[in-house]
Amino acid sequence: MKLHAPLPEKLGRILEKEYAVLLRGDLDDIEKVAAEKSLLKNERLWIEIATQVADPDNELSADVRARLFYLSEFVRFKTSKVLRAEAGLSSLIETNVAVLRGLKGQV
Repeated sequence: MKLHAPLPEKLGRILEKEYAVLLRGDLDDIEKVAAEKSLLKNERLWIEIATQVADPDNELSADVRARLFYLSEFVRFKTSKVLRAEAGLSSLIETNVAVLRGLKGQV
């Protein structure tokens, strides 16, 4: 998956799936493990985004690349806090939803 303009539809599908898992708040132990896996999968996705937008050959505008890189750092920071039970999921959900809306042209 290359994040060159336009952003791929696959990214939107991945974020939608992760968003659905993150939305669930009342989880049993098995679901908590699944939610942790989902959080880590979401984090890996954002690390991949950061890697791709850091590529000097990336065709996205410098502004969009910088914003996506910042969001990736934010997601990594918040994910670690959520996994340590020091923060809730709302900011991660809001970040993914905002990117989904952007991918779908609903901004």
